[in-house]
Amino acid sequence: MNLGIEGRTALVCASSRGLGRACATALAQEGVIVFVNGRQENVVARAAAEIRAETGGVVHAIAADVASLDGQQTLLAVCPQPDILAANMIAPLTLIRAVLPAMVARMFGRIVYITSAMVATPRPHMTLSAGSRAGLTAVLKGVSLDVARHNVTINNMLPERFDTARQEQMAQLAMKRDGISYH
Repeated sequence: MNLGIEGRTALVCASSRGLGRACATALAQEGVIVFVNGRQENVVARAAAEIRAETGGVVHAIAADVASLDGQQTLLAVCPQPDILAANMIAPLTLIRAVLPAMVARMFGRIVYITSAMVATPRPHMTLSAGSRAGLTAVLKGVSLDVARHNVTINNMLPERFDTARQEQMAQLAMKRDGISYH
């Protein structure tokens, strides 16, 4: 698929595994210069190398905790003006505020944030997560209406279940909590 984004630069937060990694891989397949991120240097370096080998793309690793101010500053020091920002729940507003003015000035920007289907269908055991994710969704909807005229789009993804380590962890917790088996 050709999305017309070849040669653009993407900063993909929390992308050393799971859905973030899948996003980084898809972007690299499109010819985007990708900066993957994770907290553990060896894990994010391995993810970047594997994505690079799989896609033949230009993939860089940034070890930083996106939830901390120092980590955000590290991300922006290495990739100060991404064309595409893919952020999960952690600290997206700070990062968006930092990169949005340059996107508007360039008349191009793509922001993709991944929250959860819990925004639309909250569950009792995820109420705090669902509340903050729903708030983020509402804030960024308002921002999107303001920046669309500058060719900057903000896209919301509300995934359900994907076969990731996090999904396995949640299944194990549910089995323990509810006294049920995996099968």
